[in-house]
Amino acid sequence: MLYLHGGVFMIGNLRGYRHLVARLGNAADQTAHFLHYGLSPEHRFPTALDQATLAYEALCADPDAGPISLVGDSAGVIWSLPCCIAFVAEDCGNPLQLPELPQSRTCG
Repeated sequence: MLYLHGGVFMIGNLRGYRHLVARLGNAADQTAHFLHYGLSPEHRFPTALDQATLAYEALCADPDAGPISLVGDSAGVIWSLPCCIAFVAEDCGNPLQLPELPQSRTCG
């Protein structure tokens, strides 16, 4: 599991997420990894996205690794989605094709 923390792209560190990441890793029965990506404004876009992609690639390259989960909150989700899309598209060998989702009704 690779955890990408939130914090409006500007704050967040392992100290604040250590217990959450450990609990998530235990619940998922996966080794938990925390990426402290470059924060704004010191690190400009796409530094954090590149770091997230490289970290995910490194975990996937480990022949002993099982399935790798990308997990995040807030800004971390923003970094995890492009990683997922890029790797799904790459693994399929063609542009990503999303299934058509049925329309849902709104209540009230």
